[in-house]
Amino acid sequence: MLNKKLLCICLISIIFFMLFSEDSLSQTPEEYLQTAIEIIRENALNSDKINWDKALPEAMGFLEFASTAADTYPIIKNLLKKLEDNHSYFKTPQKYKKDKFSTVEENDPITGKFLESKIAYLNIPYIRGYTDEKNLLYSTIIQDQIAALDSLEPIGWIVDLRENTGGNMWPMLAGLGPLLGEGILGYMSFLDEDISWIYKNGTIGFDENILITLPDSGYIVQNSNLPVAVLIGDQTMSSGEAVTISFIGNKNAKLFGQPTQGLSTVNVSHKLSDGALIVLTEGIFTDRTGRKYGSEIEPDVLVENDEQTIDKAVEWILSKP
Repeated sequence: MLNKKLLCICLISIIFFMLFSEDSLSQTPEEYLQTAIEIIRENALNSDKINWDKALPEAMGFLEFASTAADTYPIIKNLLKKLEDNHSYFKTPQKYKKDKFSTVEENDPITGKFLESKIAYLNIPYIRGYTDEKNLLYSTIIQDQIAALDSLEPIGWIVDLRENTGGNMWPMLAGLGPLLGEGILGYMSFLDEDISWIYKNGTIGFDENILITLPDSGYIVQNSNLPVAVLIGDQTMSSGEAVTISFIGNKNAKLFGQPTQGLSTVNVSHKLSDGALIVLTEGIFTDRTGRKYGSEIEPDVLVENDEQTIDKAVEWILSKP
């Protein structure tokens, strides 16, 4: 299996980006589909869920109706559905370009406020946009919010991930670095290796690969021992779950709310010759303590009525000495 460390980073659902050099016009629909099938069969975590002896001739049989690479998209999507991982998906070239260059205005705002109880509240939603400039921008927005709230001398923090449906995890992690702490925050676990993601001195990356560097080594909170309540729910998924896992093992943090969506898996993006992407589930998340996931993340404090989640988090923070 190709060592994942050799893959070029792609900031889509989560991690990597594989480039194929074929010119899109040089591949026939049959060649295009064969490339896609090979990627899925050799790399998917749930590859063995597909009966390939049956699926291959079935897929190739649909080529009778395909005159372009785009005509094979439904065939590829059908194969991905058969993996039953609920996280693999296909992205057209147009959709990929739109997401990559998504603007701040097209994302839900990253908001912060100071509660009457002197608790700092941060809401971190889904983040799209995968250029270096966007990564630094979003990271800086989050750290600026933290710095502004920290200047008010809070007694604790609430990080709300209940509407974080995924996207680009790296600026989320870089931005929240001052609350997550330095060092290994989690792992991407593949069949043959574990790759750690690390926050250190205002940088975020995996193993020795730095993806985002904040100016002046990033912001440092005045008191790194304050309690941090992390709010989660069934809309917390994918990269949102990666951020959730990054708080697990932090002595100051506790999870409140309801179980997450259950997409705590590692997606690897494979670029096809026409610019389309096969985003394939190839591994699972592991927290800094070594516990592996791949499904729902349970809160430390279950709150059945979501409207009471913030209240429960506030109660816990106020109870801390």
